[in-house]
Amino acid sequence: MGMAVSPPLLEAVGSCNAFGAPGKGTYRWTEVPGSEDIKNIGTRKQLFFDDQIIETQRWITPRANKSAALLVETPAEIEALYDAEAANGSDVSAGVPGHVLMGTHHVYRTQHEPVRHPANPVVTKDRPWEGVSEEYVRIHRPAVLYDEEAGIWKMWYSSGGALIGRGVKTRPALADVGITTLYATSRDGVNWEKPELGIVPFEGSTKNNLLYMPGGRHPHTHWLYPLVIKDPHDAKPGTWRYKTMFKTKPEQSVAVSQDGLHWETVGKFRRLGDEWMNILYDRQNSVYVMFTRNLYRRPSYDGQVPSRRSVFGQLRTHRTLQVAFSKDMLHWSHPQLILAPDRDDSLDTEFEYISPFCYEGMYLAVLGINRRTGPYVDASHSQLVFSHNGLNWQRMSERKDFMDPGPPGSWDDINTQAFNFVVRDDKIHVYYCAHGNQDPLLPQQIGLATLRLDGFVSLDAPDPVLNTRVGMTGSANPNGPPPEAMLLTKPLWSTGNRLVANVDSRDYVTAELLDPDGRVYPGFGHEECDVFRGDSLRHTFSWRGRQDIGGLFPLRIRFRMLDTSLYALQVVRV
Repeated sequence: MGMAVSPPLLEAVGSCNAFGAPGKGTYRWTEVPGSEDIKNIGTRKQLFFDDQIIETQRWITPRANKSAALLVETPAEIEALYDAEAANGSDVSAGVPGHVLMGTHHVYRTQHEPVRHPANPVVTKDRPWEGVSEEYVRIHRPAVLYDEEAGIWKMWYSSGGALIGRGVKTRPALADVGITTLYATSRDGVNWEKPELGIVPFEGSTKNNLLYMPGGRHPHTHWLYPLVIKDPHDAKPGTWRYKTMFKTKPEQSVAVSQDGLHWETVGKFRRLGDEWMNILYDRQNSVYVMFTRNLYRRPSYDGQVPSRRSVFGQLRTHRTLQVAFSKDMLHWSHPQLILAPDRDDSLDTEFEYISPFCYEGMYLAVLGINRRTGPYVDASHSQLVFSHNGLNWQRMSERKDFMDPGPPGSWDDINTQAFNFVVRDDKIHVYYCAHGNQDPLLPQQIGLATLRLDGFVSLDAPDPVLNTRVGMTGSANPNGPPPEAMLLTKPLWSTGNRLVANVDSRDYVTAELLDPDGRVYPGFGHEECDVFRGDSLRHTFSWRGRQDIGGLFPLRIRFRMLDTSLYALQVVRV
């Protein structure tokens, strides 16, 4: 059987020469085989981290990737899934990665940095029990959520840390205590209150916001992780609503709570990595996900004791990151390697942490990296990483910092780390901790930054004023046509009937709909599309007032745009 040949799909605006530069000559175009497979995107939002989508199925040559949800299913659970599919049809949340974009023209990808809140730092030391001395400030590791039931923001955070070599007198009540866990609430996510909980005594009083202090109510534990999950599908409704972990040795302990304040240990499991870990609950796949560093031997040189980093100024370049999955937080799959330094990293790269969260059917995270910049001096970086299934992770190709340190003299001018994400009020709230150089003791405090919804990455069309129209010599060509950008998808199938985009267009953007072989559907071409100019999180495209596209699938979408940022596209059902 011969392969069907399609008409041109990516014509350039105006003519161009053989090198693609404006001028007289042939037109640029692309032919697409008519037999190209169709992507079923359902009604899922499509982001542009790597041009991949989460498909509900692939009609030709399906990929055999195993999703995270299947890693820990029992035979009974698998049978229940079959019964559910027989009764309700296939679950559209089960995904297979594929590529949604067929081609682009004058389009580039932009990674966006969160915008710092002017009220930063939003949580700092203002209580005597926060930190092991009056002078030493270490407020860190925020775990933040918005409680829909209570209508308030809640934060669990840590304080404390060693003062080795600092020459600072330790407060007697905090001597040899280590790291404490504390609690705060807020009505707006910016202004935080520290309530008197009456749980942990400090210098003869329980009027403080301490939840946990090592050596107190739980002498067998070393640290109550402020990594709190509020789980509406708990095993004991109303009793095990909140979940977290205690750092214990040689095992890890799971703790539960009815109110997020009073905790009890319900079980232990063998520790999967070193002393650091992070967890999240994937509601879409009903699975707990743990991220931890590998077990490794600290290096020892010339007889030096390997148990303390301070005796030899080395970075732990043999650190890697791994992931495990569980249905109950007590029984975990064997950890699998997900991220390790590679040949594009410097030789002294150390992976410090990963801050993960679930977003629109993907796993996103910030990877914390340390590098040596001088004797006993570290430079801290944060990079955006992502995964479609929890097992296969990628770093953004540019490896740009997710969030740069603040300007010199600011409270966060050394580093930004330990990020926590909350999606609320059409914004992505990013809580983080940071060190600053404004004090010799390098205080650590908690700040807030925000991104627009879907605002991690965008596909951008250039501004014709700022973008030079380049000819063959590389010089500006003021007589050339403006560099209109195009973005063409592969053939898509959806049960939706409205094309919606998160888009910021300073000039214009249109969308035309084509059949799988590249022919424009009558009435849905570029000329018929109602031009959009403006900034909208949910712009619905229309063609001379018509928005319904439900009867046209399968189809391709060809965007034409100028000075525009496209953050996400979605076919919704109205």
